[in-house]
Amino acid sequence: GSISVEVALKMALQYWAMCMRPEKCRIATVRRGYHGDTFGAMAVCDPERGMHSLFRGILPEHLFADEPKLAQQWRLRDASCTAGMREEEDDGFASMEQLLTSHAQELAAVIL
Repeated sequence: GSISVEVALKMALQYWAMCMRPEKCRIATVRRGYHGDTFGAMAVCDPERGMHSLFRGILPEHLFADEPKLAQQWRLRDASCTAGMREEEDDGFASMEQLLTSHAQELAAVIL
């Protein structure tokens, strides 16, 4: 649960610190995610819709991409969300690709 998320985040940050890259201290994830109730895990939960919004300004600020299109469709209970989808069609993860590209110098890890 939460402790495994805490350990994973700590290991990612520690790796970059040991590589003398302390600027790589942010985590990328997707909106609407939930990773637990410990302090580090709360920081990678959705900061706007999640129950941890009370801690905004206290928790470290990480980077959030839009949830993938297929996740949005599943949430809307569209059972045919992949029906007829061509391979070259947008999978809805373009915001994550853009986030990873534009913040590469400060990213320590991605959590999904």
